[in-house]
Amino acid sequence: MNYFPEMVGREVDKCPQVTGRLLKLSMPAASAPELVTVKDAVGETLSLLYWKAKERGIRDA
Repeated sequence: MNYFPEMVGREVDKCPQVTGRLLKLSMPAASAPELVTVKDAVGETLSLLYWKAKERGIRDA
């Protein structure tokens, strides 16, 4: 039973990160191209897609 409060705490801690990523994703495109770090862009994209994949039964290797 002790597992549940710990799990809830971890998930609550993730909320601001997810919100920030979604806000960044919804921003209009910059008028001029910007340099981005591919590692960061891929990491943020994967973190947003993780829950959808999990919902569909897709597991990471």
